[in-house]
Amino acid sequence: MKKIGLLVDSASDIPAEIKNQVNVEVVPLVVTANNHGYLDRVTIQPQEVYQLIEDGYIPKTASPTLGLVSQYIKKLQQRGYKKIIAITISSGLSVTNKVFKIASENVNNAIITVIDSKSIGIGSGLIAAYAEDLINANYDYQEITKRVQQSVLKSKVYF
Repeated sequence: MKKIGLLVDSASDIPAEIKNQVNVEVVPLVVTANNHGYLDRVTIQPQEVYQLIEDGYIPKTASPTLGLVSQYIKKLQQRGYKKIIAITISSGLSVTNKVFKIASENVNNAIITVIDSKSIGIGSGLIAAYAEDLINANYDYQEITKRVQQSVLKSKVYF
C-alpha cells in the first residue's frame, strides 16, 4: 500500500488511470445551472453540462466548500494516509487552492502540502499525474513535493 495520498480538485483533469488509484481522491467543484447545484463529475457529468448549455442555461462553477474538502481528506485518512499531497487549479483563477489550504490547516494526524498548479484542466491534471508517478516510484514525501513544485515552475499550457 502506498503511504502517500493524492488529493486533487475536479477541474484538474487527471487521467482516468490516475483517478482510479486507491491513494487518490478527487474533490468535486460545484456546478450551478437552472437553479440546481451539482457536484462536478459526481451528480453531473460533462456531457450533461454541454446539454444544459445547448438548452440555454449557462452553468457557473464554484470552489468546493471547506466541508467537502475536509470530507475527502478524511477519506484518505481513513485509508491510512498520513501524508497527503494536494494539487489544485490555479489560485489566480479560483479560490479552490485557498479552500484546500484552510482545510489542510484544520487536520490532525496528517501532513498535507497544498500545491498551486498555476494551471487548469489537463495542465493541472498532468502535474497531479507526475506526483502520482513519483509516489509510485517510492520517492519520499519531501522529494515529491519539491519535484512537483519545480515542475509547476517549468510548465506552460497554451489554448
